[in-house]
Amino acid sequence: MARKSFTQAQEDMNNNQGGYTQNFYLKNEKDSAFIRFLFDNLDDVPILSVHNVALTSKSGTTYYAQVDCIGEGCPFCKHATKSTPFSPARDMGYMPLLQIYNENGEYEPTFKVFNRSVSWMSNTLVGFESRYGLDSIIEIETTGQKKKKTYNLYPAMKGFRGQELPELPSLDKLLNDFEVTEESITSGVRSWTAEEMENYIKFGEPKAEDDTTEEEEKPVVRRRGF
Repeated sequence: MARKSFTQAQEDMNNNQGGYTQNFYLKNEKDSAFIRFLFDNLDDVPILSVHNVALTSKSGTTYYAQVDCIGEGCPFCKHATKSTPFSPARDMGYMPLLQIYNENGEYEPTFKVFNRSVSWMSNTLVGFESRYGLDSIIEIETTGQKKKKTYNLYPAMKGFRGQELPELPSLDKLLNDFEVTEESITSGVRSWTAEEMENYIKFGEPKAEDDTTEEEEKPVVRRRGF
């Protein structure tokens, strides 16, 4: 995969250049959660240039996958327009985190990956990190809907429904306990060859024998109690 440092990706943005781990997301406006980022330096966050690609499951449902851009000679870069079922390449950050509570508000730290654009990282995460740091529990909340949805960060003072915030182990211990590696962080991004991209452009799928569906791909859930 074409990995970049955050600094490199930010520079590119300013110059206008262009089995997986469970993803973190909040569905509705004003939804919130408590998280702990599993990095203390933004240059430790994997940044990949990816294409969003529309795929169809066996049940006929359309879903979107992220495919790693192969850089020079990339067929998706050559052919992508606003009307194609694949997007131009976009730099995305893949941020490992722990979601502290489960959907019932019970303490159940779970390793997930939060992928957002370098623009969001620059506009939201950089300012938060410089003011509060990233070594504590954070409350994250959505505003807006669909394409206008964004995520806001706040230093957490209290936990779910006002309970005391849990004390978490050191970052090194969390990374070890949850088996956090760059491979596990970026495992949701697909790597296609130029030939597979050309097949998709012509036939709508990377290869005729590829019968992988959204339903068949089950995220790996890593939970721990402390």
